Amino acid sequence: MGAQPAAEARRGAGAIRLQGVWVLADQAVVSLANFAAAVVVGRLAGQEQLGLYALGYSAYVVMMGLAKAMVWTPYTTRSPHLETDERRRFAASVTAHLGLIAAAAMAAILALGAVLYALAPEAPYGPLFLVLAPCCAAMLLKEHVRRICLAELRVAEVFAVDALLALLQVALLAVLVVAGVVSAAAAFVAIGAASLAAVLWLVVRSKRFDYAAAKPLADWRRNWDFSRWLTGSALAALIGTQGYRWALPVITSLAELGRFGMAQSVIQVANPLLLGVSNYYGPASAKIYSQHGIAGLWRHAVRSTVVLGAALAVLLTGLVALGPTLLEWLYLDAAEGVGVVLLAALGLGILSDVLLMPIDFAFMARSQGRILLQASVVRLVLNLTVGLWLVSRYGVAAIGLGILMGNLVSLLWQWTVFAREVRRG
Repeated sequence: MGAQPAAEARRGAGAIRLQGVWVLADQAVVSLANFAAAVVVGRLAGQEQLGLYALGYSAYVVMMGLAKAMVWTPYTTRSPHLETDERRRFAASVTAHLGLIAAAAMAAILALGAVLYALAPEAPYGPLFLVLAPCCAAMLLKEHVRRICLAELRVAEVFAVDALLALLQVALLAVLVVAGVVSAAAAFVAIGAASLAAVLWLVVRSKRFDYAAAKPLADWRRNWDFSRWLTGSALAALIGTQGYRWALPVITSLAELGRFGMAQSVIQVANPLLLGVSNYYGPASAKIYSQHGIAGLWRHAVRSTVVLGAALAVLLTGLVALGPTLLEWLYLDAAEGVGVVLLAALGLGILSDVLLMPIDFAFMARSQGRILLQASVVRLVLNLTVGLWLVSRYGVAAIGLGILMGNLVSLLWQWTVFAREVRRG
C-alpha cells in the first residue's frame, strides 16, 4: 500500500472513530432523558408504579425490536451501497414501512389493553396499555428519525435532534411533578408527546425522501428475504429477555418488578455504551464490509469485542461499588429490597448484551440473518427453561444469570460460525 492510500485509510478510520464518539454522546442524551422518567416514577409514585412503567416500556422494546429487524437494519445494511437518488427513494419506502408497523403496534397494544381491562377492570394493566398504545406509535416515529440519520452516519444532526427532544421530554416530566400527577401512564404521555416533535424533522428534511418514486411493496419484498431471519431472531431474543419482566408479576409481585426496574435504571447508566455501540456498529460494520470485505470485518469485530469486554469489566466493578449508594440517593425509601446482589446479577446479564453486538452486526452486514435466528432460538430455549426455573427458585436476581447464560451460548455459536467462514474466505 502506498503512502497516499495508507493516509486515506487512516483518515477514514479516524473519521469513523469520531463518528462513534458522537453516537455515544447522542445516546447519553437519550438515555439520560429515559433514566429521568424511571427515577421520577419510582421516587414519587413507588415500586408498583415503576413496575407498571417497566412493563409498559417492555412492550415498547418488543415493538422497537421488530421495527429494527424489519425496517432499520435492512436500511442500514443496504443504504451504503446506494447512490443518492436511490437512497432517497429507499428512505421513503422504509418510512412507509415504519408507518404501517407503528399502526400495527398501536392496534396490538390497544387490543391487549382492552382485553386486560375487560378481564380485570380494577387492575392497573388495562388502562396502562390503553394509554401506552398511541404513545408507542409516537416513540417508534422518533426512533425512525434517529435510525435514518444514524444509518447515513449524520451523527451531529441526530445529536442536535435528540438533545432538543430530550429537553422537551424532561420539561414535560417536570410539569407532571409540579402538578402532582406522576404515574406510569402519565410518564408515557410525556414521552409520547415529546416524541411527536420528530414529525418536524420529517417535514424539514423532506428532500431526503423521494415519496413519488418510492416502491414500498417491492422494497418490502426485497428486504424480507433478509429481514425475515432477523425478525425471527429478534422475536426469539425479545421473548427470552422481555419475557422475564412479564413473568415476574405472576411469579412474585408487581412490586418485585418495580425493584427490578430500579436496579435496571442504575444499570442503564451504561446505556450510552450499550445503545450507543449498537447505533454505531450497525452502520460502521456495513461500511467496513463494503470497503474491506470479510477480512476487514473480522478484524473490526475482534477488536471491538476485546475493547467492549474491557469496558464491561470496568462498568461492572463500578456498578457493584457505587450502585447501592446511587439507588438510595435516587429512590430514597422506595429502594428498599434492592441490594448489591441484585445489581451485580442483573448487571452481568444486561451488560453482557454488549459483547454480542460486534458479532451480531458482522452477520447483519453480510445479510446472514439465518445464523442470528439459530443463535436466538437456542438462547430462547435456555431462557424459557433453565432461566425461568432459576427465577422461580431464586427470585428476580436470577434474571441476570439466565440472560448471561443465553448470551454466552449465543456468543460461542456465532463466533464459531464466523471463524469457519473467514477461514474459507
